[in-house]
Amino acid sequence: MLLHNSAVLDREKLFKGVGCVTEFGEWLFEHCEQNTEPLIVIAHNLGGYDVFFILEWIVDNRSKLPEILFDGARVNTMTLFNLSFKDSYNNNSTVQPPQPF
Repeated sequence: MLLHNSAVLDREKLFKGVGCVTEFGEWLFEHCEQNTEPLIVIAHNLGGYDVFFILEWIVDNRSKLPEILFDGARVNTMTLFNLSFKDSYNNNSTVQPPQPF
């Protein structure tokens, strides 16, 4: 997982390896608990597959379940506390999905 947001970080933060979902979830929710401003995570292919890793971590580690907005069978947006996960394919955002090599 790669995170880049100049409002939160002045550099990219890379989460890799077997424990990357746990490391990412702990880091992300620690940031959310320390800040009241909304945070939006835009993920490439969130609705197709990647959301399930994050959702499983939330179910196992948080006391509240997220609100999930579907577009057919795909997750379009997942919201919990001041945090929103959005799929780069399904949202009308200014963020472009990564280009293939």
